[in-house]
Amino acid sequence: MVKLYFIFVLVAMTAIIVASRWLPIWGACMVIPASLLFFLWFGLAVIRSWTRVLYKASLEDQSIVLRGASVVVHSVETCEAPEELQGLEEEDESNPYIPTRFVRVEMSVHPDPESEIHSRESVEEMGGRWFAHGFTLAEPSAEGELEKPDAFALLKRVPAMVYEAERVDGEPAEPDDDDNLVIEGPARIRLLFGVPSGLPDELAIRYQLLEFSRITLPPADAVQRLT
Repeated sequence: MVKLYFIFVLVAMTAIIVASRWLPIWGACMVIPASLLFFLWFGLAVIRSWTRVLYKASLEDQSIVLRGASVVVHSVETCEAPEELQGLEEEDESNPYIPTRFVRVEMSVHPDPESEIHSRESVEEMGGRWFAHGFTLAEPSAEGELEKPDAFALLKRVPAMVYEAERVDGEPAEPDDDDNLVIEGPARIRLLFGVPSGLPDELAIRYQLLEFSRITLPPADAVQRLT
């Protein structure tokens, strides 16, 4: 891609030089702006391509630690919004990310030991650790979609985000500077998700590029005990 970019830059610059020296004024007025516009378009295309590559690489690094992990859902409970989030759903009805209901999901996460080792070797600082706030609820992926996940396509999906997270197995939890729960190894956690109105009742538990168990949201004031 880099070599191709420089080739096109060279072609564009050559066209500008030729147009300015040997073409009549009307020809130069056509070729030079066209070359500049082409140069700008191609530059933006290269930037977009590299942005996709870097963004996907970042998500892949964050996903390594839970690759091959098992996630066991124990319960799914419909609940009211916490006091500090009261009225959040009324802020902007046109915003698809604003939650209209809240569910509390309790689940156990068991990372694969080999993936933990790989994460420690591949990822600086946060290797071997995962974020409880990194989980989302989203529409289940189509068959075969997870084999080559499109990071930008996943980004366009409206997920249910985690608003509160706590560890409920009695082990200590380490929050980072942004109050995200950082965990190393297996853990049982309880997450509060804010679910936007556009999501269906059947959702998949996701962590970055990974997809785990599927759950069905219970009706209001109901608790779904799974284990």
